[in-house]
Amino acid sequence: MKELKICNNYHGDLNKNNGKPGFDKLKKVHPSQFERLWKSLSENVHSNNLPNIYIDGFSSMSETLVKLGKKKQKKKEKELKMKQEFEDRMKKLNDERKKKEEDRKKKDEIKQKIEQELIKRKEQQRKDFLTKKKKEMNKDFKKLNKQRKEAIEKEIQDKKKFEEKRRKENEKKFSSVLDKSMSKRRILSKDPIPKVAKKE
Repeated sequence: MKELKICNNYHGDLNKNNGKPGFDKLKKVHPSQFERLWKSLSENVHSNNLPNIYIDGFSSMSETLVKLGKKKQKKKEKELKMKQEFEDRMKKLNDERKKKEEDRKKKDEIKQKIEQELIKRKEQQRKDFLTKKKKEMNKDFKKLNKQRKEAIEKEIQDKKKFEEKRRKENEKKFSSVLDKSMSKRRILSKDPIPKVAKKE
């Protein structure tokens, strides 16, 4: 920034008061108003519209304003830097949060897929088990049915054999009795029984 000079009407050191009009007013400007004053003076310098009172010999005010401007600029740069750091930090935290959220979602999806796969496998195992049991039961039922039929057929055959055997035995007994009866008749027919004499 260009140093501004105060005219001879305000000559002397800034720390001294020569009682000239305007000097005390210029000297007693509050630091909070330096920026406004500096801006006004700077605009006059850049526009080549500087009044006569700014053309000679006094630079302390200019240096003070430059220092304050630099200080304010540094403060502003520091604030901007802190703001940028804060935004970067927040962006980083937000990115980390989003990444964690995405990782959590991915883990949840993987977990859900695993759970669904386990449920699917269990259901398939249950179906396979029931199918196997059903086949085994059908096989056992067929086997039992076959055994029952065989037992019934065997019982019928045994009954037939028993009846046949009894019939043959009965026939044999009947034949034997018949033979005995016939032989007895033959004997009786050949040798009649003598008549017993009646007692007087």
